[in-house]
Amino acid sequence: MTQQEVEEAPPAGVRILAILYMIGGIMWIVDAFIYTFYMMSLIPHNVPLYHLMANTVCCWIGTIILTGLYFGIAGGLLKGFPGAWMWALIFAIVGLINVPIGTIISIVVLIYLFTPNVREWFRKGAEKEKKMIEDMQRRQQPPGPPKPPE
Repeated sequence: MTQQEVEEAPPAGVRILAILYMIGGIMWIVDAFIYTFYMMSLIPHNVPLYHLMANTVCCWIGTIILTGLYFGIAGGLLKGFPGAWMWALIFAIVGLINVPIGTIISIVVLIYLFTPNVREWFRKGAEKEKKMIEDMQRRQQPPGPPKPPE
């Protein structure tokens, strides 16, 4: 690895946190499959099929949204996007409710998210994100009718 690649790599704890979010996203998908098979095996036969389908579709819609959110947070953490830091912070605060193990894990994550090297990683990520947005804005065509070819 070159010096620039080493400087661009996220802190080890951020990588671990991103991996945990990826595992969480995968677990949401596994949970949806388990729920679907559970519903199919335990619902009495006299329940209309559309009730079962509506329940299962709602389960899968929620799963898709949460899985996308988890994978988005994981990718954002690895790239240093401040929005991912904010979502990780929100999930850690909500995780404080899960007494006792979830509370301990959430406290560790909250402390880690506020350490100086992690804050510096996301500050650099915010600068990269700002530069990326400015580049995209520069490439956009100005509003109004297109200019005639010269």
